[in-house]
Amino acid sequence: MNQQKTGELLKRLRKDKGLTQEQLAERFFVSSRTVSRWETGSNMPDVGMLIELADFYDVDIREIIDGERKSEIMDKETKDTLLKVAEYAAEGHRKAQTQVLYIALGVCITLVLCSILFSGGHPGLLYGIVPETVCNTILDGVYLFTGVLLVSYLKVRPFREKPSPEPEKTLRATVVAKEIRSGTGASGRSHMGYSFVIRFRTEAGQELELYAYEEEFGGLKEGSSGTLTYQGRYFVDFR
Repeated sequence: MNQQKTGELLKRLRKDKGLTQEQLAERFFVSSRTVSRWETGSNMPDVGMLIELADFYDVDIREIIDGERKSEIMDKETKDTLLKVAEYAAEGHRKAQTQVLYIALGVCITLVLCSILFSGGHPGLLYGIVPETVCNTILDGVYLFTGVLLVSYLKVRPFREKPSPEPEKTLRATVVAKEIRSGTGASGRSHMGYSFVIRFRTEAGQELELYAYEEEFGGLKEGSSGTLTYQGRYFVDFR
């Protein structure tokens, strides 16, 4: 993948639409700086955003990735591949978070034990028996490792800019179905663009269709019940 070519194509597609970077950023609820990074090739949209961009620009997602316009239409096999990619991304993300969580738990236990044993402020059980410099070195090392772990955890956690100016809503719901949707309809969506859509049924019997990112889409199972949080037409969380 040539990020510079992809960025140049994204820039050309935006200009063909007669939009400024600020207008496009507002359309997709990101910052204009994010759009600028896409178009310079210094940073690329994730899979979910690529699908939305392909939908918006009426192009095949592979055209954006390759940085070249083509005439091919994405078929069912490609859609199935996208679904597998989404599920793979979700599984990898869950494993990474679980590993960091277990490490964090171990560090917290170690931190408490070290404080009990070596702390000088409230003399620990071994403070005075073990030289003070050794006690301080052990505590400093544990504190440093805790800080590094915290930074790593924050990097693993997904960060998404709010996709809608509407307030978040939370309610009980069940996952009814998931689909990668395409086709030109009342919403004017392109037949060459694809979006991850999850359908929920609330306890009151209402059905909600929400757009999601690929890892969120892949991480949910049909038939699961829980607490749904959403914002406008966008999925936020499900527990």
